[in-house]
Amino acid sequence: MSAAGRSIAIGLCLVLAYLAVACAAWNLGSARIANRLQAVLPVDPDIVMARAMERLRTSGGRLSSSDVAEVRRAAALDPLEEEPFLLAALAGGAGEPAKRLSALALLREARRRNPRSVETRIALLRYYLQARDIAAAVREIGPLGQLLPQGRDELIVLLAGLVRSPETRRDAVTTLGSTYLHTELLEKLASDGDDAGLLLDVADGMSGRPAMDDRTGWARRTLEALTDRGDYAGARRLWARLYGIEARQARAVPFAPRFSGIGGPPFGWKVSSGPAGIAEISGEALRIEYFGRDQAEFARQLLTLRPGSYRLRFGARRSGGKPLADLAWRVACVETGIALLDLPIASSLGAVNRSAGAFAVPQADCPAQWLLLIGRPDALPRTRPATILQVTLEGVEAP
Repeated sequence: MSAAGRSIAIGLCLVLAYLAVACAAWNLGSARIANRLQAVLPVDPDIVMARAMERLRTSGGRLSSSDVAEVRRAAALDPLEEEPFLLAALAGGAGEPAKRLSALALLREARRRNPRSVETRIALLRYYLQARDIAAAVREIGPLGQLLPQGRDELIVLLAGLVRSPETRRDAVTTLGSTYLHTELLEKLASDGDDAGLLLDVADGMSGRPAMDDRTGWARRTLEALTDRGDYAGARRLWARLYGIEARQARAVPFAPRFSGIGGPPFGWKVSSGPAGIAEISGEALRIEYFGRDQAEFARQLLTLRPGSYRLRFGARRSGGKPLADLAWRVACVETGIALLDLPIASSLGAVNRSAGAFAVPQADCPAQWLLLIGRPDALPRTRPATILQVTLEGVEAP
């Protein structure tokens, strides 16, 4: 074997020996042995990069000149990694505009090489905020929320500040569609007590979102935050915006009187099933199967009737020759819980039962009302069905 061949063979043996001993040292927890080996053999670029990134995290984003030099040497061995670009940007990005533009190019290249790098995206976010490029900053917040779920609350707080500030609101709001944190931001603003005007701005472009997916209940909680503080008008406007309901249709009371299935609570129908019975909207009707054992609420809708006299009318149909279930329409003030109407759905010999009940909304302490369909337990419980075809409300002039 030639001298060159022997050198290559010896080198390969040394590398294999290094790998074997280093793995054994790692498995045995002997970091000191591994460190000694690293001192006499070429250092793995991954180890250098990982060590530099750890120092970056623990030092608040600062690296020493020796760290930077070590990273540069490692980068020559593995030129495809993103860390050298990130570290170079952080080391030389401060100061005059030319250096800042160079840092931005480096950060973008680092992101291109590894879109899942949390450190790179945080650095880009900080850069964009300092440069007042709000749209670009918001576009970074979305991916960061997915890559850094433990920091999601802080990102929401940051987004909230951007949309609250008059100087940054427009750019932030117009870019929110690029982030799945949109719904969480809206819920936070509502829970923090921000006014309905801001919520409407943030909800622009969200038409139909709750109808497509509200498994987490964000729309319900957002609207409840407004109604809980008595802003029923603002809540109705936001509800119409979210569900894509035109203003004239949204003012109908009750909404969807023939149970079309559009919209959602609180100003649309909330239909509930449970141990007491089954309720569903189907075929433009509300269908109930009431077991008759426990009191239950099968449907509700929030009303904002002005003080005055009203008449509720409904149409119900029995099926299979069975008597109608023992249900009743109830109207009650939201704030006091006082019932204004309790109208039973009486049994009828005909196929369709139509009935009406009068009630009055008082002048005080009743700015909003619940329209409820409740089940009333029977002494001898029996399962009975009912099909509600429609329910309407009309004002009645005083005599």
